[in-house]
Amino acid sequence: MKISVKNLGLIKSGTVNLDERFTIFVGYNNSGKTYMANTIWSFYHHYLKTDLENNNGAFQQFAEALPAKIIDDYFVVPTHHSFKNFNLKITDNEGNNAFYKPYFLPASRIFYPSFYKYIFQVKKNEVDTIEEILRRGEEINKTELSEILHKPYHQSANHLMDDTFMLDPTNPKRVRKEYTDLALELERIVEGQFILKSVAGIGPVQIYKQLKNGEEIPIHLASSSDNQLVTLFLYLKYFSLKNQNLLIIDEPEENLHPKHQAALAKLLVQFANRNNNKVIVTTHSSFFTDCINNYIRLAHLTNEGAELPDDIREEMLSGMEDYSLKGEDFGVYFFDGEQIKQYRTQKYGVYFEDFVKAEVDMKDMRDRLNFIIHQNEAVHV
Repeated sequence: MKISVKNLGLIKSGTVNLDERFTIFVGYNNSGKTYMANTIWSFYHHYLKTDLENNNGAFQQFAEALPAKIIDDYFVVPTHHSFKNFNLKITDNEGNNAFYKPYFLPASRIFYPSFYKYIFQVKKNEVDTIEEILRRGEEINKTELSEILHKPYHQSANHLMDDTFMLDPTNPKRVRKEYTDLALELERIVEGQFILKSVAGIGPVQIYKQLKNGEEIPIHLASSSDNQLVTLFLYLKYFSLKNQNLLIIDEPEENLHPKHQAALAKLLVQFANRNNNKVIVTTHSSFFTDCINNYIRLAHLTNEGAELPDDIREEMLSGMEDYSLKGEDFGVYFFDGEQIKQYRTQKYGVYFEDFVKAEVDMKDMRDRLNFIIHQNEAVHV
């Protein structure tokens, strides 16, 4: 199954294969990566809510109505310049199952753990405002309603806020046992535990981090990396399904040391390797893509039955004994500001041309400056 878009934000045209299990979006800033990620979220979100069984022509009707729904998910009017002449096409040549539960963790996720309850209160105030106007018998025109309901974020963010607000950590049925080990691994990365507290079921859950010495601190006093990763922790432990999950993460490397980027890359590959899950990430980190490149190389080696040294098996496959991903399960797409171009995946990994060029330019400047330093030293000898 493929999704093709035209005139989506700055994207003039591009296609993404939705059958891949681990997808990476790279490219320049303001080139449309998050636009495309949110569009894919909207496709799966609305597909789940549509009854397509035993209904001839239903998929075609769904596809025709989808662009308007995607624009609605951005909380903007259909005439917004970002969607002028927006067009979308879904092709399903093999009848693949599109019933995946999408979940989007935005790049601004550092904000949510501490402030989601205040956003939720604002949302409640908006509803109260509408109810008060209607109670007084006054009419609301579309322009006024749009002003009241306008959100400065995508619909996908609503789900993260709502799920966090409604979370009851005392209910054992909410714990997703299939991914408990990954949630624990995330806590090992942050070197502490995430503690959720709810006072007698009154009010939203409060999030704390328990340090190695046993001390508990509110999450807003914890490090930026902790605040980045706690939303992924909540997803793995409470918000995911048993299988057929689509996890979309915008810039997972934010606020993370390279050591922790490597650990997170492994964890995301583990998630994609299980229960027919899929992962989509947008990233500006060449280190993070290097980590994923190693798993592409590993996929080719394991599928060819190659013998791996014990240290490589321990570092890359611990907790992932049944590594079943193949090279073709990885997809990499470059956004140049107008087009979406797919990078070729080979047994030696993916050649990230844009990252390599930036690194070569930087190293060339380093070498030139070093040469001038040596020249200057020689002059003053």
